[in-house]
Amino acid sequence: MEEQVIQETPVASSEQPVAATETPAVDVSGYEQQIQALQQRATEAEERFQGIKGNSTTFTKNKTINVAKRLRIKGSGRISGKRPTKLLKPKTSR
Repeated sequence: MEEQVIQETPVASSEQPVAATETPAVDVSGYEQQIQALQQRATEAEERFQGIKGNSTTFTKNKTINVAKRLRIKGSGRISGKRPTKLLKPKTSR
């Protein structure tokens, strides 16, 4: 068994007074105003992003429809972008 030594004298002696720490008063109203302004900017940016995203989706849909219409007019039948399954056989000369 090990012996444990218990220190009976306090680490900080009573002759050395501990400095009283006071937290300085901080004016948080300026920070609150900054936070509110940044939250407002974030909301506006989100709204703009959703508008752009909607416009992009609409543009992509319209472009896809236009391409499909042009392909139908040409009669290629390649609406899905796949190649025709029938391949032309090369002509052999006899």
